[in-house]
Amino acid sequence: TADDALRAIQALARANRIHITTHAAERMAERRITRRDIWYVARVVAAAELRAPAAVVHGGTDGPDRWRVVGADADGVETGVVAVIRDGVVVVTIF
Repeated sequence: TADDALRAIQALARANRIHITTHAAERMAERRITRRDIWYVARVVAAAELRAPAAVVHGGTDGPDRWRVVGADADGVETGVVAVIRDGVVVVTIF
């Protein structure tokens, strides 16, 4: 559920278990978003929304869901990520 995903994302962020993909790093550089911003958003975010269920992402096979997570960064600027929960939080993209 969204609540379970939210709690998992927050807990993993507090444990500093965040992995940023190459694609996300490229988008972050374009938008002047720092790793600290992503970490902050993941720690304090108030809501997670299912972006794409595993069945859609993986063609009906098992795999992680993708969650849209939006929140204010350390400077109060709204920032969003798409997160996949595995052994850590994988930031797929920034929007």
